[in-house]
Amino acid sequence: METLRAGDGRLGRDGAGRLIIAYQDFSSGSYEVFVRRLEAGSWVEMGSGNPASGGISATSTYSGTPALGMDPAGNPVVAWGEGAVNQQNASRLYVRTWLSGVWSELGGASASGDGIASATYLGDPRLVV
Repeated sequence: METLRAGDGRLGRDGAGRLIIAYQDFSSGSYEVFVRRLEAGSWVEMGSGNPASGGISATSTYSGTPALGMDPAGNPVVAWGEGAVNQQNASRLYVRTWLSGVWSELGGASASGDGIASATYLGDPRLVV
């Protein structure tokens, strides 16, 4: 079993009833957001495979406080706060969804640049889909 420096997990079920968890991890020395699915008794990374990969956020800045929801088809949708390097104050809101086996941005630049919102400080995101 690998050792993670993780926390702030959010749990849900996909359209097939499988458990999904979105969480932030500091194993690489920078907070990033990861998503795993429970398959045959093991938690399997969805997308990028290990903490060094940067997860679904994969940025050089703080990525944390993930929110997890499911779209009408049962696909995971994850929102998170993105901030300055090693700063735990999110200033941008990013969103990705799981489509056809890859994490995709919603409607263009939802997980890059200023994302879907930017401000001096954004609180923890919440999802209702």
